[in-house]
Amino acid sequence: MNADELTGLTVMVHPLLWDDPAGRAGQIGTIIDADSDGDDYLVRFDDKLRAHYSAGALQVLQPPERLYELMENRASSISPAMRKDLHSVALLQTYGSVKQRRTALELVQQNEQLQGYAVLGLDEALAQDRRHHIGR
Repeated sequence: MNADELTGLTVMVHPLLWDDPAGRAGQIGTIIDADSDGDDYLVRFDDKLRAHYSAGALQVLQPPERLYELMENRASSISPAMRKDLHSVALLQTYGSVKQRRTALELVQQNEQLQGYAVLGLDEALAQDRRHHIGR
């Protein structure tokens, strides 16, 4: 992903970010400026506060295909309620508007168990994106 693709991306500050100077751990915001080379992402929150984070401090939703893969591979260990929530997150991402994709992240934000399955660090997402492009 380049800076243009990252700008406007909805992210969640890692809920266990202990040294968050902005005090926004677990909150959702939007990337408004991205410097991948410098690992600096400016995030704006609903109250208009802005804060800088590294990619490792931010989380994004797993791609829908990865969520479906998780549901299939872990069918016996995922509860029906969790499967329903994962399916909802995947559908909101696949067919939803920007607002509905934010709703998907809010669903994850409210469910600690779901966070273990449905999000990954922005740093991981960027690394996967690089591997995907190199492989083509």
